[in-house]
Amino acid sequence: MVRQLARVLGLATVAALLTLSAFASAVYAEEWEFDRDHTRIIAIWNHLGLSRQQAQFTRAYGKLSFSPENPGRSYLEVTVPVEGLLTGNTVFDSHLKSVDYFDAVRFPYIRFKSEKVVPTGPKSGIVTGQLTIRDVTRQIAIAVNMNYAGQHPLAAVNPVYEGRVVAGFSGSFVIKRSDFGIGRGAPLVSDEVTITLDAEFLLRK
Repeated sequence: MVRQLARVLGLATVAALLTLSAFASAVYAEEWEFDRDHTRIIAIWNHLGLSRQQAQFTRAYGKLSFSPENPGRSYLEVTVPVEGLLTGNTVFDSHLKSVDYFDAVRFPYIRFKSEKVVPTGPKSGIVTGQLTIRDVTRQIAIAVNMNYAGQHPLAAVNPVYEGRVVAGFSGSFVIKRSDFGIGRGAPLVSDEVTITLDAEFLLRK
């Protein structure tokens, strides 16, 4: 009787530990790092009602805590150096980085920190957080889609990616330049700017 009771208690303990382990893996998100070679941030605006123009932020870094099984527990922090802004016109690049706009000398970084992630579908969600430009912080909401999460597709042809897990996301949001003190030229050049994001993250080893 005592042996049977001990055996039952032992099995119950193992079951409890397995349950706790599964719960922990669902609750605690995994850490991911930017694949900087495959991350793009594009700003798009209307120019005089004639065309849409764009600029690309060529550098971004930060951290992502994310679990595909529990995306609501995710956290994203991004830093974007203003110096990496490119339009294809070096004169315009310099003007955008001047005191008239981003004032890159005094405010060299754009920063974003998420506050909440609300899933809207199996592979979509809204990421709400604080965006800081020129030392002005506003809340924004980013509509995000998860394109893929799993073993890196390049592992089949490139041994560098063997065993690596990757996740890919696309997103977009709209801001008003005037909200951040860079509204010069509006409304001839649209105050509203659409930001599109495409990013790949590698699961940290």
